[in-house]
Amino acid sequence: MHTLEGEYRGLSASEAALRLKSFGPNALASSQPRTLLAIAFDTIREPMFLLLLGCSVLYFVLGDLGEALLLSAAIFVVMTITFVQERRTERTLDALRDLSSPRALVVRDGVLIRIAGKDVVPDDRVQLAEGDRIPADGYVLVSKALKLNESLLTGESVSVGKVEWNAKDAFGQAGGDDTAFVYSGTLVVQGSGAFKVFATGQATAMGRIGLSLTQTVRPQSSLKQETRRVVRVVALGSLSLSVGIAAIWWFRDHDILRGILMGLTFAMSTIPEEFPVVLTVFMALGAWRISKQKVLTRQMNAIETLGSATFLCVDKTGTLTENRMTVATLWGRGSDMTKLESDKFQLSKEHQLIVRTAALASDRESGDPMDVASVLAARDLTDDAFSGKTLTKSYPLVRPLLAVGYAWSMQGESSVTICGKGSPEAVLSMCNGLEKNAEVISAAERMASQGYRVLGVARASYPRNNLPEELQTFEFEFVGLIGYSDPVKVGVLEAVAQCHEAGIKVMMITGDYPATAQSVAREIGLDNPEKVLTGDQLSSMDDAELAKNLKTVRVLARMVPEQKLRIVKALRSIGEIVAMTGDGVNDAPALKASHIGIAMGGRGTDVAREAAALVLLNDDFTAIVGTIQLGRRIYDNIQKAISYIIAIHFPIIGLTLIPLLMGMEPILWPVHLAFLELIIDPVCSIAFEAEPAEPSIMKRPPRPALNRLFSKSVLTAGMLEGTLVFLAVFVVYITVGKIGDIPDHARALAFATLIFANIGLILTLRSRTEPAWVFLKRRNPTLGWISLALIALSGLVLYTPKVVDIFHFSPPHGIDLGICAVVAALSLVGFEILKVIRRPKHA
Repeated sequence: MHTLEGEYRGLSASEAALRLKSFGPNALASSQPRTLLAIAFDTIREPMFLLLLGCSVLYFVLGDLGEALLLSAAIFVVMTITFVQERRTERTLDALRDLSSPRALVVRDGVLIRIAGKDVVPDDRVQLAEGDRIPADGYVLVSKALKLNESLLTGESVSVGKVEWNAKDAFGQAGGDDTAFVYSGTLVVQGSGAFKVFATGQATAMGRIGLSLTQTVRPQSSLKQETRRVVRVVALGSLSLSVGIAAIWWFRDHDILRGILMGLTFAMSTIPEEFPVVLTVFMALGAWRISKQKVLTRQMNAIETLGSATFLCVDKTGTLTENRMTVATLWGRGSDMTKLESDKFQLSKEHQLIVRTAALASDRESGDPMDVASVLAARDLTDDAFSGKTLTKSYPLVRPLLAVGYAWSMQGESSVTICGKGSPEAVLSMCNGLEKNAEVISAAERMASQGYRVLGVARASYPRNNLPEELQTFEFEFVGLIGYSDPVKVGVLEAVAQCHEAGIKVMMITGDYPATAQSVAREIGLDNPEKVLTGDQLSSMDDAELAKNLKTVRVLARMVPEQKLRIVKALRSIGEIVAMTGDGVNDAPALKASHIGIAMGGRGTDVAREAAALVLLNDDFTAIVGTIQLGRRIYDNIQKAISYIIAIHFPIIGLTLIPLLMGMEPILWPVHLAFLELIIDPVCSIAFEAEPAEPSIMKRPPRPALNRLFSKSVLTAGMLEGTLVFLAVFVVYITVGKIGDIPDHARALAFATLIFANIGLILTLRSRTEPAWVFLKRRNPTLGWISLALIALSGLVLYTPKVVDIFHFSPPHGIDLGICAVVAALSLVGFEILKVIRRPKHA
């Protein structure tokens, strides 16, 4: 425990207690988690849940235990998914609280004491050392070569230097070098110092991010809204008609039990319980398929939204680039700039000297990205720069000289070698006669314009004894310039090109400088890389002007967290479907506000992962393209399944309703409908889910946001096919009934025709653009097994003695089945021809 005097005594214990009472704890406000009972109650009120529950009870009453248990399982899945989603916001804030509440070394009553981060108050004096996490926002009072990593707030990997506050400048935003402000949650990577607390808790930059998370509303999935609406309307209409049909049968035959039975039969044929089941199964299996791409699905509805994404907003550092510095280019006097293509690149002696000097001017124990890059470059591109050398003295950065130096000695030598590294202007000022050398300055400016971070390096010799205390005392010889860059990840160029081919606009949002951002934009092939919008320009725009500019700008530089969130909101306001990638705390509000938040799982923070809908487990940007393709495939297959459900229900409804209207004997009984449900459920929920993507899926533009799942084309396709199948089945029933006058025989052949037509529906709906005979070449083993099982089960139903009695059948002859198959096939030929005629050009 150390005692300090004078102005450094800090707050007294009583003053600190008063401030803690006045300003509150230095922590984010706790969110009140919803109870499991409350979540369950809200879930029960969902129309889809009520429909599933009602159907489950109906099947229990009818004695169909298998179907009842299946729907009960779906109920459990729905409740589980809802519970997980509701808990996400609480986990996000918990992660943010843990990150923003480190321990702190403060001065109280002139004594240095370590307290919990939550007890830090405004005007506290906090001491800093390398490795400390900043507990609050504040002004720098003392800076001894102090450097911070502010990537949690800015997204940029390069550490920034801190200067002492002049007691005049107003508190500013994070980002930029040589500022006098520190921010809660950031990390000290070099040096030491002290700061005076300016803001705590939710008043800090970190706190404002947490507040924006609680106030940001995640867009609701259009698929969920539409499915709820359709299910509600169809279910109410179906139940109303069922009551009417039961009443008609009762009045016509004076048999109330028969009327109830026929009403339940019609309800079974029309209630679309498959819709919510399909949605649940497709999303669950879709998440499993996406996980094979090393992408974790945290929000199921994001899967269907992927197919309509029009904008992919990407943070540069750690997403497009590797979030590490490397030596990228070298320049020596009298030579051209040399770009290093790989770690096996052969360097000239002059360039090897530049690399060795930069390494010897670096702290090998430091976490500074450029020090690390210099040491690694020397290891990979030269001999061992440190071999046989002993560090004699180090010269840290002391303003106004923006340079550092290290003195190295070798056994048996009377002099030491001093290696210096710093800004080109500072290094030149230490070299006699080169203070404003135009050649060097021009080369440095040229390198900086290409997006490199440029440092100059120089060497000097001095007798071993009595080394001076100041770096500028030495007579340095200029060695050269070294340019650092954060390399683009492998595969990003190809991934961006695939996004463009799929009609997805890629936008880079970064806190870095415009020149660096433009360099990366050109390297990865972004559209219009020369046009850059900066944070200052954005701040001067109103929302309408910002939205207008975002239609053409693809590179945004010097951005801060609040601006990223505003960008996402502006894009949403003009009807864009926004996918946002990110890895830092600064990205969390924008991740939550976007339609599809995609977090980095490896380098990403807990806060970002908790706020996102998808998480890239291996931080592979290229996996985004595969995930978008899967999202489009899943949505396509959901539409195919919906068309199938509509198409197969049309003949079932017709065969149930027409006999009532015409005064005929019922064609279908509950046992037939129960059997058909055994077919419909696995086909629509499993077979179509396994259908491979169509060849043109990544050559189409994004699906319009206003397009409905139950679109005109989907409904028309289902109703047209269903009507054709109904007519075919009904014609077979009427024709056979008139010829043989045996209802059981006619019913058996009508049922066989319906089964064959069902197989035909499966084949024709496998593609909305390709003819069935073309798509047969594409394998779908799941569909094959289901079709074989369907044929086998149908054979058992049509020919097993005791079963045919239950189904009111008489076994058909082989030639009769052949005729049924031909009639079923003919019923779908017209639709196949129409599909070819209306085939889109991009298919």
